[in-house]
Amino acid sequence: MKNIIFLTILTAISLHFIACEDTEDVYLTNTWNYNTPYVEFAYNADSIYFGSSNKQMNMAVNDFKSMFTRLATSKMQEYFKGMEFYSQDSLYFKAQTRTGDTILIRASYYNDSHYMDININSKDLERFMGEGARMIPAISFKYSIYQEKLTIFFNEVYIQSIFENQQIQNMILPMIGRSLNPQFDRMPAQAQQSMLNGLQKQLSEIIDRIQVMKIGFVLK
Repeated sequence: MKNIIFLTILTAISLHFIACEDTEDVYLTNTWNYNTPYVEFAYNADSIYFGSSNKQMNMAVNDFKSMFTRLATSKMQEYFKGMEFYSQDSLYFKAQTRTGDTILIRASYYNDSHYMDININSKDLERFMGEGARMIPAISFKYSIYQEKLTIFFNEVYIQSIFENQQIQNMILPMIGRSLNPQFDRMPAQAQQSMLNGLQKQLSEIIDRIQVMKIGFVLK
């Protein structure tokens, strides 16, 4: 499922890992295999509401977290296999296609004691994701190494930056509109835009209510 791999391949462009003080660079030069998803979520309400006049969705925060964790567990492990830091300036992202073929996506990286910049090979990324690769924004990841496990995640600050990206909004909001109203594409243009404006406002309110949101994965 490319939407799940999308979360991991977001590391593609100008990626920053913010490291803990005691993390040593030498530990990174290794093969890190996917182990589990990493999810933390706290919301300033008991439930999350989202909808339109045609359909409303209201989900308890704990149910949302459980649903997301189950989805990440089942799908991420199917398509994302890990990362290999094979030299002091080069690495691979390892992914698997629906047919079971392994894909190595090349990237270069530079790091000091606290940060790591990763630049993915644009041709590899586009070959895997198609035109969707062009919409991947720059992101910030935090990482830590503890007991031979590498934990990598992005937080609520990046979530907000995603939805401030107009290209991302133009892709996601119509998808939400179609899920709420199967007749979305047949609606007059003015009605479509009115619905999208309403969804955008609701989405912004949801993002503002997020207190903690950490999404990533644990490698070992």
